[in-house]
Amino acid sequence: MRHYKGHRRHNRKQKKIIIVSIISLMFIMGVGYAAFQTNLNITAKGNILAKELTTDDLKNLAVTEGDGLYEDSYEDGRYIYRGQEPNNYIKFSDELWRIVAIESDNTLKIIKDEIMEKITFDTIGNRTTGYCSQGRAPNEGCNAYGIISGTFTNGQYSGAVTKDSYISTYLNGTFYNTLNDTDKNYITTHDFKMGPIDYEQTTMNGTITQENKYKWNGKIGLINATDYMRASLDSACTDITSAREGKFPCKNSNYLIHSVDESYIWWTMHAYTGVAHRPVYVNNNGFISSTYSASYTEAYIRPVVFLNSNIILTGEGTENNPYKILNE
Repeated sequence: MRHYKGHRRHNRKQKKIIIVSIISLMFIMGVGYAAFQTNLNITAKGNILAKELTTDDLKNLAVTEGDGLYEDSYEDGRYIYRGQEPNNYIKFSDELWRIVAIESDNTLKIIKDEIMEKITFDTIGNRTTGYCSQGRAPNEGCNAYGIISGTFTNGQYSGAVTKDSYISTYLNGTFYNTLNDTDKNYITTHDFKMGPIDYEQTTMNGTITQENKYKWNGKIGLINATDYMRASLDSACTDITSAREGKFPCKNSNYLIHSVDESYIWWTMHAYTGVAHRPVYVNNNGFISSTYSASYTEAYIRPVVFLNSNIILTGEGTENNPYKILNE
Protein backbone atom coordinates (compact mmCIF):
# COMPACT_ATOMS: atom_id res chain seq x y z
CA MET A 1 0.00 0.00 0.00
CA ARG A 2 2.78 2.40 0.85
CA HIS A 3 4.48 1.48 -2.36
CA TYR A 4 1.28 2.33 -4.32
CA LYS A 5 0.86 5.73 -2.64
CA GLY A 6 4.50 6.55 -3.32
CA HIS A 7 4.02 5.60 -6.92
CA ARG A 8 1.00 7.95 -7.23
CA ARG A 9 2.96 10.81 -5.66
CA HIS A 10 5.78 10.13 -8.10
CA ASN A 11 3.34 10.22 -11.05
CA ARG A 12 1.80 13.48 -9.86
CA LYS A 13 5.27 15.01 -9.55
CA GLN A 14 6.15 13.92 -13.05
CA LYS A 15 2.89 15.39 -14.39
CA LYS A 16 3.63 18.71 -12.68
CA ILE A 17 7.10 18.75 -14.19
CA ILE A 18 5.68 18.01 -17.63
CA ILE A 19 2.97 20.71 -17.30
CA VAL A 20 5.46 23.32 -16.07
CA SER A 21 7.83 22.38 -18.86
CA ILE A 22 5.09 22.72 -21.47
CA ILE A 23 4.00 26.14 -20.10
CA SER A 24 7.62 27.32 -20.01
CA LEU A 25 8.20 26.14 -23.55
CA MET A 26 5.05 27.86 -24.74
CA PHE A 27 6.10 31.09 -23.01
CA ILE A 28 9.57 30.93 -24.53
CA MET A 29 8.12 30.23 -27.95
CA GLY A 30 5.65 33.13 -27.54
CA VAL A 31 8.34 35.58 -26.52
CA GLY A 32 10.58 34.35 -29.30
CA TYR A 33 7.84 34.70 -31.89
CA ALA A 34 6.98 38.18 -30.66
CA ALA A 35 10.63 39.18 -30.86
CA PHE A 36 10.88 37.63 -34.30
CA GLN A 37 7.71 39.41 -35.42
CA THR A 38 8.95 42.74 -34.01
CA ASN A 39 12.27 42.30 -35.73
CA LEU A 40 10.44 41.38 -38.94
CA ASN A 41 8.32 44.52 -38.71
CA ILE A 42 11.34 46.72 -38.02
CA THR A 43 13.21 45.11 -40.89
CA ALA A 44 10.23 45.56 -43.20
CA LYS A 45 9.86 49.21 -42.24
CA GLY A 46 13.57 49.69 -42.67
CA ASN A 47 13.36 48.19 -46.13
CA ILE A 48 10.52 50.54 -47.02
CA LEU A 49 12.45 53.57 -45.80
CA ALA A 50 15.57 52.36 -47.57
CA LYS A 51 13.74 51.57 -50.81
CA GLU A 52 15.68 52.48 -53.89
CA LEU A 53 13.91 55.02 -56.10
CA THR A 54 14.46 56.06 -59.68
CA THR A 55 13.08 59.25 -61.17
CA ASP A 56 10.32 57.15 -62.73
CA ASP A 57 9.45 55.85 -59.25
CA LEU A 58 9.11 59.45 -58.07
CA LYS A 59 6.65 60.14 -60.86
CA ASN A 60 4.43 57.38 -59.48
CA LEU A 61 4.03 59.52 -56.35
CA ALA A 62 2.32 62.32 -58.31
CA VAL A 63 -0.81 63.86 -56.78
CA THR A 64 -3.72 65.95 -58.03
CA GLU A 65 -4.33 68.02 -54.90
CA GLY A 66 -2.45 69.27 -51.86
CA ASP A 67 1.33 69.57 -51.49
CA GLY A 68 3.32 67.23 -53.69
CA LEU A 69 4.50 66.32 -57.17
CA TYR A 70 2.28 67.28 -60.11
CA GLU A 71 2.33 66.69 -63.82
CA ASP A 72 3.24 70.04 -65.33
CA SER A 73 0.23 71.60 -67.04
CA TYR A 74 2.40 73.57 -69.44
CA GLU A 75 5.26 71.31 -70.59
CA ASP A 76 4.66 67.70 -71.59
CA GLY A 77 6.64 65.00 -69.80
CA ARG A 78 7.67 67.33 -66.99
CA TYR A 79 6.75 66.98 -63.31
CA ILE A 80 6.95 69.81 -60.77
CA TYR A 81 6.73 70.08 -57.00
CA ARG A 82 4.09 72.44 -55.66
CA GLY A 83 2.81 73.62 -52.30
CA GLN A 84 3.98 74.91 -48.96
CA GLU A 85 5.85 71.81 -47.82
CA PRO A 86 6.00 69.03 -50.41
CA ASN A 87 8.32 66.10 -49.75
CA ASN A 88 11.00 67.29 -52.15
CA TYR A 89 14.02 67.69 -49.86
CA ILE A 90 17.22 66.16 -51.18
CA LYS A 91 20.61 65.95 -49.50
CA PHE A 92 23.28 67.12 -51.89
CA SER A 93 26.81 68.21 -51.07
CA ASP A 94 25.99 67.64 -47.37
CA GLU A 95 23.29 70.32 -47.51
CA LEU A 96 19.54 70.42 -48.04
CA TRP A 97 18.30 71.26 -51.52
CA ARG A 98 14.79 71.06 -52.99
CA ILE A 99 13.75 69.20 -56.13
CA VAL A 100 12.06 71.74 -58.39
CA ALA A 101 11.20 69.41 -61.25
CA ILE A 102 11.70 66.08 -62.93
CA GLU A 103 12.43 67.22 -66.45
CA SER A 104 11.19 65.47 -69.58
CA ASP A 105 14.70 63.99 -69.99
CA ASN A 106 14.41 62.56 -66.43
CA THR A 107 17.07 64.83 -64.97
CA LEU A 108 16.30 66.31 -61.55
CA LYS A 109 16.33 70.09 -61.36
CA ILE A 110 17.27 71.08 -57.80
CA ILE A 111 17.78 74.37 -55.97
CA LYS A 112 19.72 75.03 -52.78
CA ASP A 113 17.22 75.40 -49.95
CA GLU A 114 19.17 78.00 -48.02
CA ILE A 115 19.86 81.38 -49.57
CA MET A 116 23.58 81.99 -49.94
CA GLU A 117 25.57 85.20 -49.81
CA LYS A 118 24.80 88.44 -51.63
CA ILE A 119 26.51 88.77 -54.97
CA THR A 120 26.34 91.07 -57.96
CA PHE A 121 24.85 89.68 -61.18
CA ASP A 122 27.56 91.31 -63.26
CA THR A 123 30.34 93.72 -62.49
CA ILE A 124 30.83 97.01 -64.30
CA GLY A 125 33.23 96.62 -67.19
CA ASN A 126 33.17 92.80 -67.09
CA ARG A 127 31.61 92.59 -70.58
CA THR A 128 31.74 95.42 -73.08
CA THR A 129 31.29 93.80 -76.50
CA GLY A 130 28.31 92.68 -78.58
CA TYR A 131 24.99 92.81 -76.75
CA CYS A 132 26.73 93.91 -73.54
CA SER A 133 28.21 97.00 -75.21
CA GLN A 134 24.78 98.56 -75.70
CA GLY A 135 22.48 100.77 -73.67
CA ARG A 136 23.60 101.25 -70.09
CA ALA A 137 25.26 97.82 -69.83
CA PRO A 138 28.87 99.14 -70.06
CA ASN A 139 28.24 101.38 -67.02
CA GLU A 140 25.78 99.20 -65.07
CA GLY A 141 26.77 95.62 -65.92
CA CYS A 142 25.11 93.31 -68.45
CA ASN A 143 21.94 91.30 -67.77
CA ALA A 144 22.58 88.27 -70.02
CA TYR A 145 23.45 85.30 -67.81
CA GLY A 146 25.99 83.67 -70.09
CA ILE A 147 27.39 82.70 -73.45
CA ILE A 148 24.94 81.65 -76.14
CA SER A 149 25.35 80.62 -79.75
CA GLY A 150 24.05 83.17 -82.21
CA THR A 151 22.61 86.56 -81.40
CA PHE A 152 20.92 87.65 -78.17
CA THR A 153 18.09 90.06 -78.92
CA ASN A 154 16.29 92.02 -76.22
CA GLY A 155 14.08 94.81 -77.50
CA GLN A 156 16.17 97.28 -79.45
CA TYR A 157 19.44 95.69 -78.30
CA SER A 158 20.94 92.80 -80.20
CA GLY A 159 24.35 91.18 -80.41
CA ALA A 160 26.58 88.29 -79.46
CA VAL A 161 27.16 87.23 -75.83
CA THR A 162 30.65 85.73 -75.79
CA LYS A 163 31.46 85.89 -72.09
CA ASP A 164 29.63 84.66 -69.01
CA SER A 165 28.27 87.02 -66.36
CA TYR A 166 30.12 87.49 -63.10
CA ILE A 167 27.52 85.42 -61.23
CA SER A 168 27.81 82.56 -63.74
CA THR A 169 31.61 82.61 -63.49
CA TYR A 170 31.37 82.54 -59.70
CA LEU A 171 28.88 79.65 -59.59
CA ASN A 172 30.69 77.55 -62.19
CA GLY A 173 34.13 78.34 -60.81
CA THR A 174 34.43 79.26 -57.14
CA PHE A 175 31.24 77.52 -55.97
CA TYR A 176 31.60 74.48 -58.23
CA ASN A 177 35.13 73.93 -56.93
CA THR A 178 33.83 73.61 -53.36
CA LEU A 179 32.02 70.40 -54.37
CA ASN A 180 33.75 67.04 -54.05
CA ASP A 181 34.38 64.87 -57.09
CA THR A 182 31.45 62.56 -56.32
CA ASP A 183 28.98 65.45 -56.22
CA LYS A 184 30.44 66.94 -59.38
CA ASN A 185 29.84 63.64 -61.16
CA TYR A 186 26.13 63.75 -60.27
CA ILE A 187 25.72 67.14 -61.98
CA THR A 188 25.00 67.01 -65.69
CA THR A 189 25.72 69.80 -68.14
CA HIS A 190 22.31 71.09 -69.18
CA ASP A 191 20.44 73.83 -70.99
CA PHE A 192 19.20 76.64 -68.73
CA LYS A 193 16.46 78.93 -70.03
CA MET A 194 17.62 82.55 -70.00
CA GLY A 195 15.33 84.46 -72.37
CA PRO A 196 14.35 88.03 -71.38
CA ILE A 197 10.92 88.27 -69.77
CA ASP A 198 8.29 90.96 -69.90
CA TYR A 199 6.22 92.00 -66.87
CA GLU A 200 3.30 92.76 -69.15
CA GLN A 201 2.98 89.18 -70.39
CA THR A 202 -0.50 88.02 -69.38
CA THR A 203 -0.21 84.23 -69.71
CA MET A 204 2.05 81.62 -68.16
CA ASN A 205 2.54 80.03 -71.57
CA GLY A 206 3.66 83.39 -72.94
CA THR A 207 6.33 83.78 -70.25
CA ILE A 208 7.52 80.17 -70.73
CA THR A 209 7.93 80.92 -74.44
CA GLN A 210 9.97 84.02 -73.58
CA GLU A 211 12.18 82.04 -71.18
CA ASN A 212 12.79 79.36 -73.82
CA LYS A 213 13.92 81.81 -76.50
CA TYR A 214 17.58 81.65 -75.39
CA LYS A 215 19.46 78.97 -73.49
CA TRP A 216 22.80 78.82 -71.74
CA ASN A 217 24.47 75.42 -71.52
CA GLY A 218 26.49 74.64 -68.41
CA LYS A 219 26.69 73.12 -64.92
CA ILE A 220 25.21 75.67 -62.51
CA GLY A 221 22.56 78.29 -63.09
CA LEU A 222 19.67 80.04 -61.36
CA ILE A 223 15.91 79.59 -61.03
CA ASN A 224 13.47 80.47 -63.80
CA ALA A 225 10.67 82.92 -63.05
CA THR A 226 8.01 80.41 -64.06
CA ASP A 227 9.55 77.73 -61.81
CA TYR A 228 8.81 80.02 -58.90
CA MET A 229 5.27 80.77 -60.09
CA ARG A 230 4.39 77.15 -60.88
CA ALA A 231 5.50 76.06 -57.41
CA SER A 232 2.55 77.95 -55.87
CA LEU A 233 -0.79 76.26 -55.25
CA ASP A 234 -2.64 79.58 -55.06
CA SER A 235 -5.12 79.60 -57.94
CA ALA A 236 -4.66 83.36 -58.28
CA CYS A 237 -1.02 82.86 -59.32
CA THR A 238 -1.70 82.54 -63.03
CA ASP A 239 0.95 84.64 -64.79
CA ILE A 240 3.79 87.09 -64.24
CA THR A 241 1.35 89.99 -63.92
CA SER A 242 -0.30 88.31 -60.93
CA ALA A 243 3.18 87.83 -59.45
CA ARG A 244 3.64 91.60 -59.45
CA GLU A 245 0.28 92.99 -58.43
CA GLY A 246 -2.11 93.03 -55.49
CA LYS A 247 -1.14 90.80 -52.57
CA PHE A 248 1.38 88.78 -54.60
CA PRO A 249 -0.49 85.44 -54.54
CA CYS A 250 2.46 83.48 -55.95
CA LYS A 251 4.14 83.54 -52.54
CA ASN A 252 1.24 81.58 -51.02
CA SER A 253 1.57 77.81 -50.64
CA ASN A 254 5.02 78.03 -52.20
CA TYR A 255 8.00 76.14 -50.73
CA LEU A 256 10.48 78.39 -52.57
CA ILE A 257 9.62 81.33 -50.33
CA HIS A 258 11.59 81.71 -47.10
CA SER A 259 9.37 83.54 -44.61
CA VAL A 260 12.23 84.33 -42.23
CA ASP A 261 13.13 87.61 -43.88
CA GLU A 262 10.89 89.30 -46.44
CA SER A 263 13.71 91.59 -47.52
CA TYR A 264 15.53 88.73 -49.27
CA ILE A 265 15.71 89.02 -53.02
CA TRP A 266 17.37 86.34 -55.13
CA TRP A 267 18.48 86.28 -58.72
CA THR A 268 16.79 84.45 -61.61
CA MET A 269 18.30 83.49 -64.98
CA HIS A 270 16.59 86.37 -66.78
CA ALA A 271 17.15 89.78 -68.25
CA TYR A 272 14.30 92.23 -68.07
CA THR A 273 12.88 92.84 -71.50
CA GLY A 274 13.92 95.92 -73.47
CA VAL A 275 17.04 96.87 -71.46
CA ALA A 276 20.57 95.43 -71.35
CA HIS A 277 21.45 96.25 -67.75
CA ARG A 278 18.58 95.07 -65.50
CA PRO A 279 18.33 91.41 -64.38
CA VAL A 280 15.17 89.89 -62.89
CA TYR A 281 14.85 88.69 -59.29
CA VAL A 282 12.30 87.10 -56.94
CA ASN A 283 11.50 89.07 -53.82
CA ASN A 284 10.91 86.99 -50.71
CA ASN A 285 7.75 89.04 -50.18
CA GLY A 286 6.43 87.23 -53.20
CA PHE A 287 6.78 89.35 -56.32
CA ILE A 288 9.01 89.28 -59.39
CA SER A 289 10.85 92.46 -60.32
CA SER A 290 14.18 93.72 -61.66
CA THR A 291 17.05 95.69 -60.17
CA TYR A 292 18.09 99.03 -61.57
CA SER A 293 21.52 97.62 -62.37
CA ALA A 294 23.25 94.26 -62.97
CA SER A 295 25.96 95.52 -60.60
CA TYR A 296 23.44 95.72 -57.73
CA THR A 297 25.03 94.11 -54.67
CA GLU A 298 22.04 93.37 -52.39
CA ALA A 299 20.61 90.25 -54.07
CA TYR A 300 21.35 86.70 -52.96
CA ILE A 301 22.14 83.52 -54.88
CA ARG A 302 20.45 80.13 -54.79
CA PRO A 303 22.33 77.77 -57.11
CA VAL A 304 20.39 75.45 -59.43
CA VAL A 305 21.79 72.25 -60.94
CA PHE A 306 20.49 69.28 -62.93
CA LEU A 307 21.29 65.83 -61.55
CA ASN A 308 21.88 62.86 -63.84
CA SER A 309 18.79 61.01 -64.99
CA ASN A 310 20.15 57.62 -63.87
CA ILE A 311 20.67 58.43 -60.19
CA ILE A 312 19.13 56.19 -57.53
CA LEU A 313 17.61 57.72 -54.40
CA THR A 314 16.70 56.53 -50.92
CA GLY A 315 14.67 58.34 -48.26
CA GLU A 316 11.23 59.95 -48.09
CA GLY A 317 11.88 63.51 -49.23
CA THR A 318 11.02 65.02 -45.85
CA GLU A 319 13.21 67.53 -44.06
CA ASN A 320 14.15 64.91 -41.44
CA ASN A 321 14.55 62.08 -43.95
CA PRO A 322 15.48 63.77 -47.23
CA TYR A 323 16.18 61.91 -50.44
CA LYS A 324 19.81 60.86 -50.65
CA ILE A 325 21.75 59.77 -53.70
CA LEU A 326 22.71 56.12 -53.39
CA ASN A 327 26.40 55.76 -54.12
CA GLU A 328 27.13 53.09 -56.67
